[in-house]
Amino acid sequence: MLEIRPVREADQPAIVRLWHEGWHDAHAHLVPTEILAYRTPAHFSLWLKQSSDAFHVAADDEPLGFVSINGAEL
Repeated sequence: MLEIRPVREADQPAIVRLWHEGWHDAHAHLVPTEILAYRTPAHFSLWLKQSSDAFHVAADDEPLGFVSINGAEL
């Protein structure tokens, strides 16, 4: 059953994978090639660790999607 819940420490690798893949799917064709070299999984991992946003996941056995919330901004 799908569950929406706050992120757990164990969710971080799945969030980084989803964020990396999703960003590249949506943005790779819009930015200069030089930018793509910096948008690695390590880059998204650092963003996640440094973010002050509240993250929630949609998960079954593992996260299938996520959202970050910062005040009124999703």
